[in-house]
Amino acid sequence: MANAESLVSTQTKSRGERNLIRMKKKITEITDIRLGYQFREKIEPVDDGTHRVIQIRDFDDHRILHKEGLSRVKINKPAEHYLINDFVD
Repeated sequence: MANAESLVSTQTKSRGERNLIRMKKKITEITDIRLGYQFREKIEPVDDGTHRVIQIRDFDDHRILHKEGLSRVKINKPAEHYLINDFVD
């Protein structure tokens, strides 16, 4: 994936309107890609979960992540390798 390119979108406000600015960048310039935690069974959300799970369904058609709908789960083994360090509530 080192040569893969991604279309990155940012939104800015100009004269009260939202404009979409598109920039073409290599995906390796903006992020690291790695496999996520491998669930062995169906993901079962729990209210007192210790971790939130990002799934494809959490993104809309414009590739925007909607954090408010993330499922909470309990993981009973070390999961630090799978954590997103700059993910903010």
